[in-house]
Amino acid sequence: GINAEYGGNNLEGEIPTNLGSLSGLTRLELQWNHLVKSIPQFTNPPKYINLSNNKFRKLAPFLTTKPVEGSYYDLRNNSFACPVPSWCGHSGNEMCLPCRN
Repeated sequence: GINAEYGGNNLEGEIPTNLGSLSGLTRLELQWNHLVKSIPQFTNPPKYINLSNNKFRKLAPFLTTKPVEGSYYDLRNNSFACPVPSWCGHSGNEMCLPCRN
């Protein structure tokens, strides 16, 4: 699989929407950057996603339902508009914090 590991690289702006159509992406690490707006929709979401400590405001549709077993999504410390997904805080493998108004 493809690993995209760019955490802590001072990336700014939006994640390109065409990243979501990349086949074979198994790990996406973009934590500790300055990424904004929304998380793109993925055709086949990676099993491991760390987008913590950015400035995202909107979740992609695939993040609004409970992740597949064995997935790890770290979405902490962003600026998501309410409501956060119902699965947040209900499983030990996913991490979310309350949204900000």
